Amino acid sequence: MSKKFKIEVRKGKKEEGERLEKWQEKMKKWDLTIYYNDRNMPLPYFTGEKIQGIDAFSVLECLFNDASIIYNEEMDLADFLVEFGYCDKAESVREGSKVYNAVIEEAKKFKELLGDDFAYLMDCYMKDIDEFIEQLAKETEVIYIS
Repeated sequence: MSKKFKIEVRKGKKEEGERLEKWQEKMKKWDLTIYYNDRNMPLPYFTGEKIQGIDAFSVLECLFNDASIIYNEEMDLADFLVEFGYCDKAESVREGSKVYNAVIEEAKKFKELLGDDFAYLMDCYMKDIDEFIEQLAKETEVIYIS
């Protein structure tokens, strides 16, 4: 497949009054733009505070992993809450529900970004996750913009 991804990376700023989930408040924010063919997708991306840069493998793995939730239609909200430990208190369930909804919205945007290639790329991903992402990452251009 000759189509490649491109990732533009900008250090993000947490704006005063910006609504962040608890886990996001403790993380470093990056503003990414993911390009595929003639389309692009803005993506707020969070990492640990000590992470100094973004790599294509991590970004693509995250996007494809999240997209697999809508592709396979195997994980509903209840499964998500249990799988990721958002089920011990009412507050956790509320937070987990917000995270789940954000993941679903991101996955829909990623599907839109990939367009007609979505099903094919997801099939490739599901067959051999690590090898597929590794190959995509090697072909992906990452550009830092100050």
